[in-house]
Amino acid sequence: MSGPCPGADLLRTARDLLRGEVAPALPGPLRYPAAMIANAVAIAARELEEGPACRAELRTLYATLYPDAPPSAPLERLERRLADDIRAGRLDEAPDGPLSGFVLARTRLRLRVSSPELLRHAEPCSMNDPRAGERP
Repeated sequence: MSGPCPGADLLRTARDLLRGEVAPALPGPLRYPAAMIANAVAIAARELEEGPACRAELRTLYATLYPDAPPSAPLERLERRLADDIRAGRLDEAPDGPLSGFVLARTRLRLRVSSPELLRHAEPCSMNDPRAGERP
């Protein structure tokens, strides 16, 4: 996203208020659900900010896997095609082939929204990253 996202800012403020003031005042059995709600709000904020860029990157990934697909093909249709191809064995390959790179890059895109803290210590695995697959 090119600028600040007011909706994401509002969600972050709500999450901070829930975590900092509301959850500590709740009885013990309600703190876990409050933490789950705070995490869901944080994911929603990241989806507002990162979602459009992640979907654009996902389209690029699908274009490398399916160069014959129209650029405007719905992501849901591409997801279904991928699932069908995997089930049918059309994408069986060696562990370092294009499907492996695709799955790793797709997972990283999803983690950017759902759990970015996991990416801080992850190895590079983008299909376009020359360091992909290297071990430290």
